[in-house]
Amino acid sequence: MHRARGIVNKPKGKAFAQSIEALYRGEYLRHPFPHEERVKLEKLRPGLTEDLMDHFEFYFDFISSYTSSATQLHQRPRAELREALAALELSFYDTYPQYAPLSQLITDVDSPSLSRELAVADKLRHNLIRLINEICSVE
Repeated sequence: MHRARGIVNKPKGKAFAQSIEALYRGEYLRHPFPHEERVKLEKLRPGLTEDLMDHFEFYFDFISSYTSSATQLHQRPRAELREALAALELSFYDTYPQYAPLSQLITDVDSPSLSRELAVADKLRHNLIRLINEICSVE
């Protein structure tokens, strides 16, 4: 048995991976994109939100591809996990710096759905970083 498999098979590691999947299923599974919030942002920052929906989808889908199978990550090639870490270490605004001006508008008050989605994505992202680091460090 490969040593890294033990991380997810240990009670703490398995419970942590399961908690990532549970958060994904419970709070993160695709809610309809809040188009009304995008329209509001477009009015406040004309021209900046044209590709926002697509970029949110790409970003969320990447995170989902790992969170939805957190308990199975130990079976993926280590090179893939290390490559994923590089992307997971970047926030949405790091990945798409052109949207940094929107960060002051995507708040609990002004854009609650988008703000919530980003907050959950960040929590999942940080949990995945921790889990993948644990899996890769066992080698």
